[in-house]
Amino acid sequence: MELELSHSDKKGENESMKTLVATRLVCRSLEKRFTRRNRVGDGLDPACVQSWICNVLNRGVVDLDLFITFLGKFPPVLTLNLMNKTLVKLSIGSLFIVKLSHDVFLPLLKKLCLYSIDFDGDRNVVETLLSRCPVLQEFEFSEMKSEKHLPVQIQWSSPSLKRLRIRFQYVRDISFDFPNLAFFEISYEDGSKFLKVKLDSLIEARLNHLSDGGEIWGPVYGNAHVNMIHLINAISNVRVLHLSSVFHEGLKHHISKSTCGDVCVCYGSKENRSSCLSTSRVKVLEISGYGGDRKDLNQVKHFLAKLPCLELVRISAANDFTAPIDICDLLTLDTLPRASPKCKIEHKRIVFV
Repeated sequence: MELELSHSDKKGENESMKTLVATRLVCRSLEKRFTRRNRVGDGLDPACVQSWICNVLNRGVVDLDLFITFLGKFPPVLTLNLMNKTLVKLSIGSLFIVKLSHDVFLPLLKKLCLYSIDFDGDRNVVETLLSRCPVLQEFEFSEMKSEKHLPVQIQWSSPSLKRLRIRFQYVRDISFDFPNLAFFEISYEDGSKFLKVKLDSLIEARLNHLSDGGEIWGPVYGNAHVNMIHLINAISNVRVLHLSSVFHEGLKHHISKSTCGDVCVCYGSKENRSSCLSTSRVKVLEISGYGGDRKDLNQVKHFLAKLPCLELVRISAANDFTAPIDICDLLTLDTLPRASPKCKIEHKRIVFV
């Protein structure tokens, strides 16, 4: 069953919505796919939404896509009983709090998406949820800004997971153990620490550094990057690596305040200095937000000179009226020496109007 509906918080429309959904659930009880997308305000009782979800789960749905944006001042708490032997795909969002039953078990679930939600109760609820999904292959998670949020220390693991995409809204101490993960994308707040990261099978990684406002931000040195070494080591064997301009800056000083990391290019350093990049298997490197200044150019030079397996470098140059990038600055990249004879460079300007 697919219900892709636009909704307001008018009382009359809320009543008609409840009637429509209730009727559909009775008449189409054997449907395998249920999709619902709408926006609701204070006029719709969250208990009705909770009842709809429970009814769908009890009818053996295989694919549940529930995206209900609550527009009220306080996010409601929905209690979900996720002891289900039929679900293969589950997507839930947004702007509400989920309280899970203690007997969560999803033996067939392969894809789980949690968008802009939070959890009530056990602070390790995500770790618990991952452990109750024994064949999970794909997990997407974006954290909601709220007073109740996940604990500062994150310890997530899954032996079956192959794709992971997450966005944290708060500073975190992060430990991951995903031995079979092939694709990894993370957006994290300035000041977060990577304590232990095990990603033995990683092929592609996308790394974004965020400011307190949730936007990709300018470079911060010092403690903000002291604890990135575990993440950098964990992605050392990737084949495709995408760096936001900020993470690219952070690579320069990731060991201590006074010492540079071995992926850093320091002005005045010797050209033949050792680097872990020399043993990297990265074939595709993507850099977004390239500024074109001396620091950016020198860092790109360093990547090209040290990465022996590079086949393609994609550089996106953010261009605005305050810091315009001339086309000649981008063409200069084509003339840079590189360790890999197969390496090609693609570049483009992104103009903000």
